[in-house]
Amino acid sequence: MYRAKSRLGEWAASRIGEELRLGIGSGSTVDAFIGALKRWEEVVRRSRCCTAASLESEHQARQAGLIVKPLKDFSEADLVVDGADTVGREGTLIKGGGVALVRERLLIAAAKRVQILVDASKCRTFFGRRGSVWLEAGQRGGGPQADWVELRTQAGKPQLDAPQSLHQNLKQLAGLVDSGIFFGYAPEIWMSDGESV
Repeated sequence: MYRAKSRLGEWAASRIGEELRLGIGSGSTVDAFIGALKRWEEVVRRSRCCTAASLESEHQARQAGLIVKPLKDFSEADLVVDGADTVGREGTLIKGGGVALVRERLLIAAAKRVQILVDASKCRTFFGRRGSVWLEAGQRGGGPQADWVELRTQAGKPQLDAPQSLHQNLKQLAGLVDSGIFFGYAPEIWMSDGESV
């Protein structure tokens, strides 16, 4: 899995064109992408600025030499590079493992192009691990908190066969900030088995 993420990171970094405003997601595959950016100095020089979905990604982007601006100052990104926990039918994603769920959604919504980098194990015809999805809830006296929640029907089957309606239903729950179900963004999905992309 490490080899696949490393290949994806190198591949994505080597193919950045004239994207001047780069959005960087979060998670272990994005970590590999940022690490690869350090070796592609011309990309760093060409990208005027970036924004990141997590504090960890923000720190790593600065270490790579990128100028990092706050997400609130980014009304639009030319390209967003991110990962996903699961990729399903029609580009629907389960995200949130990088613990930056809401910021990732804002970043992806502001993007002209979205590249999702995943290893082969993340592409499935069903969602989540054992029917689980990330949920982010508001927390009194602090920031939002995210955790996996297992969603099952009364018959005990995973309840992720209709992710779009499930996302809408979950958003109705009091205190819930967001769910990790992403759909309607038409991302480019790039997958690696560790040998090729």
